[in-house]
Amino acid sequence: MIIDIKTLRQGVSHYQINETAEKLGIDIEDVKFTAPVLSTVAINNVPGQLTVSGRIKSGFETNCARCGCISKGNIDSTFEHKYVNGEAFPGGELNKDALDEEILSRDTLDFFDEIRQAVLLAVPEKVVCRENCKGICPGCNKNLNKDKCSCKPGVIKPFAELKNLLKDTKAKKGKM
Repeated sequence: MIIDIKTLRQGVSHYQINETAEKLGIDIEDVKFTAPVLSTVAINNVPGQLTVSGRIKSGFETNCARCGCISKGNIDSTFEHKYVNGEAFPGGELNKDALDEEILSRDTLDFFDEIRQAVLLAVPEKVVCRENCKGICPGCNKNLNKDKCSCKPGVIKPFAELKNLLKDTKAKKGKM
């Protein structure tokens, strides 16, 4: 959704956006959005400055970082972005207040871009199915949440299986 800044009224304008992650251009590897992205956005237009603030909500599925099972999660996050008219460094000096501001370089504002950035920042990098997830045994590859491991303590060699795969690969190349 693109807003023409020149036609934006003074004061606060409110918008509700309910779009799919695909329509917003959000594509995060191994993350599937299970609900549309619901966004409430307010634009405060005062002379020389726009402040875009909002809240995003959605649901998603991804693999647990410990055991690999499907894990569901929700995002509920707020964002704020300030735009100002003027120069980046008036008088050649950096104003510390300007670190949180972006110079208005166009006559339009793309809401979808603001929402997309907020969603990308809100989705956790690693998700676990539950706080006490035990993960996968590095020796026998069993899901420790479902099965007991038969490996002896201290005997686990997590890279032993890789050596077998390497041997198998070399043997197959030798047959070709």
